[in-house]
Amino acid sequence: MNQDGLDDALDQAAAIAAHPEWIRAAARPIVGLLPSTGPASVGRSRLGGEPDLPPGTPWPHHPGGPYRFVAQINFAEMWSRPAELPSKGLLSLFVADDDEQSVFWQEKHYTFAIFTPDPSGLVRHEPPPGLGAQPALAVRFLDPEIDLPRDDVQREDWPDGLAEPLVAWWRQQVTPHGAYLLGYPAVSTLAYDPTPGPEWISLLTLASVEELGWCWHDGDYLHVFIERERLARADFSNLAADAG
Repeated sequence: MNQDGLDDALDQAAAIAAHPEWIRAAARPIVGLLPSTGPASVGRSRLGGEPDLPPGTPWPHHPGGPYRFVAQINFAEMWSRPAELPSKGLLSLFVADDDEQSVFWQEKHYTFAIFTPDPSGLVRHEPPPGLGAQPALAVRFLDPEIDLPRDDVQREDWPDGLAEPLVAWWRQQVTPHGAYLLGYPAVSTLAYDPTPGPEWISLLTLASVEELGWCWHDGDYLHVFIERERLARADFSNLAADAG
């Protein structure tokens, strides 16, 4: 590091240190999901594969055809969890991902969720013809951490001079996760904050995974959002999404 680099680093540190309360208030919980060596057994959290649902549950359809299953989250598997998340229940998430792109990922019907409060007695559901099989990746939950804004567009209330140094510093600190709950949307190609509005928060972020046939916006991320008050009630009937 030369003198200019040292001066820049000191300026960055000073700008960050000048706003500790704002930074603490901007912090959000984040729960990373990591691939597990455990089996993708019925009712367990996983990415891909086939969903585990109560017997007789019809496969959901969007205006262009059947939804594609992408993930199920068993909240009871978390040893430690942020207060924002349910303490139990199984969330099954589907997306309107088809070759014709009949539903765009920003449209209302792109995501669909089924929440099973008591995930006992579940059975595996085979997808309708035409969707094809996909591998199942069992996952485990990391302990909750904190997340800070990853781009200056993710906040509108920045103190003067803080956005650039904090974002640059945080991008050096954060460990990228291919899948995570809560937190801020992942930094990708979007030049705007994909969060629909102040009453919404990030629910689940999924990276593109070649093994599962996931390619969100040319290899970026799928962002799924929920309204805060609905999440507090474990009401997953109204989700929003974006990709990039």
